[in-house]
Amino acid sequence: MPLDPEVVLLLCLPPLPYNAGVSMSWRGFRDNLGSIALQAVGCVPFTTIAVAGRRAGAGGGGGLSCGAAIRSLRRRSNNNPAAR
Repeated sequence: MPLDPEVVLLLCLPPLPYNAGVSMSWRGFRDNLGSIALQAVGCVPFTTIAVAGRRAGAGGGGGLSCGAAIRSLRRRSNNNPAAR
């Protein structure tokens, strides 16, 4: 059964960090603040550069929304027999 990436982005992912944030104690938040900040601030540029590099290497260019990037990667892996 194929799963649309937009459904995952809109319905499945938001409840996960929300639930973790609501159930976390302030002490746990303080203890993990470095890791949280690194992921919140550091992972965004890393992911942006990785997707842009992947897209540039694929012969495309320009900006991509997250859903378009996932669809693009999914389409390429479906056409690649080595990825199966």
